[in-house]
Amino acid sequence: MQDDPERTAAAWYDEADHSTEMSTTSLTPESLVLFDGDTGTLAMGARFVLVRLCNGPYIDRERDHALWDSLLANEAVVRSRFHDLLLEIVLDLDNGVAFLRQARIAGVAVPVLLRRMPLTFAESVLVLHLRERLTRADVVGERAVVDRESLTQHLALFKRTTTTDHAAFTKQTDGAIDKMKKLNLLHGIRGSEDRYEIAPTLKILYNADEVSALATRYRALTGRPTPDLQPADSSVTSAPASA
Repeated sequence: MQDDPERTAAAWYDEADHSTEMSTTSLTPESLVLFDGDTGTLAMGARFVLVRLCNGPYIDRERDHALWDSLLANEAVVRSRFHDLLLEIVLDLDNGVAFLRQARIAGVAVPVLLRRMPLTFAESVLVLHLRERLTRADVVGERAVVDRESLTQHLALFKRTTTTDHAAFTKQTDGAIDKMKKLNLLHGIRGSEDRYEIAPTLKILYNADEVSALATRYRALTGRPTPDLQPADSSVTSAPASA
């Protein structure tokens, strides 16, 4: 594989089925032997952390309490296991998020374990829009809430005037929104089927370089200027990925 080792969250996602959430109700059994023939040396909680980080896109402190606590309790050994695979854990304690990125070794072509899933144009446009909405909400200290209709209307601005296949466009639009949900960039609001909160972690998952790259593609394909989308915190230089 020749994938770029410096991919950010938008470009990475495991194609495995995430429809069934991992159970984390019991993460601390005393026995390390969890199944017949088990030669592992980690407790169940640490193993669950390894699996979730591999599946991606990240562990969120607010949504994955048990996994987050287990990660902190087993941080050293979990880091060591991933180091053996030439992967690093980005652990942002301030924002409560953890994800993987490919390690880099000077002068060495490191084998890439993380799998790349590039964004379509519609998905890229939607990410930029969500990033802008999140920036505006941060300025006034509000939650960034959007609904499916407004997202669809925004994407409709980029529909070619010559397009006659409306069903295909609707499919692309729905697919872009669903991709944001799969990447945990949109969180459903309880009691509403079509309203979502934009994940605050979007500020971390899309650093300055990633936002700039998306904005450049946006301008090249549309000829339109983009707003100032620089993340509030660009200290994290890569984003979650899936092994």
